[in-house]
This record gives sequence, C-alpha cells and structure tokens, in this order.
Amino acid sequence: MRLCLFSFAISTLLQVTFAFCGFYCNKNKSYIQTNHIVIPQTIKEKRKKMKFLNKTTAIAAILMLTIAIPLVAIPLANAQHNPGWNITTFAYINVAPNPVGVGQKVDILIWVDKPRAQARILNDYRMHKYRLTILDSANNVVKSEFWETVIDTTSSQYYAWTPDTAGTYTLNFNFEGFYA
Repeated sequence: MRLCLFSFAISTLLQVTFAFCGFYCNKNKSYIQTNHIVIPQTIKEKRKKMKFLNKTTAIAAILMLTIAIPLVAIPLANAQHNPGWNITTFAYINVAPNPVGVGQKVDILIWVDKPRAQARILNDYRMHKYRLTILDSANNVVKSEFWETVIDTTSSQYYAWTPDTAGTYTLNFNFEGFYA
C-alpha cells in the first residue's frame, strides 16, 4: 500500500511539474494547463480543435481578401481631363412680384441648373461670372450687374431692384461659364 501511494505521489508531482510547463503527454491523453487547472484532452479532441481553427483561419482569410481585392481592382480617380469637359448648363431667372408699380421693390433671383457639388460654406468652390442686365422698353440698359463669384453654395444669386419709371422691362441673365 505504501509503495502504491508513493508511486501515486510521484506521478502526481510529475504531472503538476509538467503542467506548469504548459503541456505534456501520457499515453492516449495530453494535458493542457489553463488558469492553473490541468484539463485532459484526447488526441481526437486536439485534431477536432485544429480542424476548427483551420476552418476559422480560412474563413477569416477569405473575408479579408473579399475586402482587399476590390480596393486594388478599382481604378484610381483621374480628376483632370485635357481638354476640359464642356458641360451644358442652363441659366434661370425669377422676378417677383410681376407686375410692379413705380417705386416698389422687385426681387430678382438668378441661378444655374447644375450647382457645384463640392460647394460648402467653409470652402471657395462657387459659380462664377453671372451677369444681370435690365433693359427698358426702348432697349436701353437701365442696370447691369456682374458677379465674379457667387456667394451662395446652391449657385443662386439674389438682387433687389426698384424701377423709377413706368414701362415694360426686360431682364437678361447671362452665365458666361468658367473652367473649374
């Protein structure tokens, strides 16, 4: 009985010593130390765990490639074009109220149908070269206004005008275009 007990004590001592080293084998079982607890693990369990880890690694690699390949395959933007693009735009004008009496204010709003997409309050991307010409009934220029840069980010420009004589007036809005 003492011999058996002594043998058990030595094998337990060896198991604990090897367990703190991390890993050891004993016939068909291996032992892994996790948080100071020795967990027996069969070779089949280890193989099953390795297959699971291999599948997980393969899935992770496929997902990473799925994300990375489109980033490489998409061509880089080429923002400059020589000669520059010629984009057709249309100029609009709105005058209100109509009709109006002498000495009454007329609100005039002019704009272009394609505002600049990059225009923000904090940057300088704006439309340029707006010209408003007001002609009287004899085709004489009553007022001519020119805006080198439009302040509004939506490409619209406001102007208030008060006619001083009765008659029919013609308002022309000319957008000269520009190179962006």
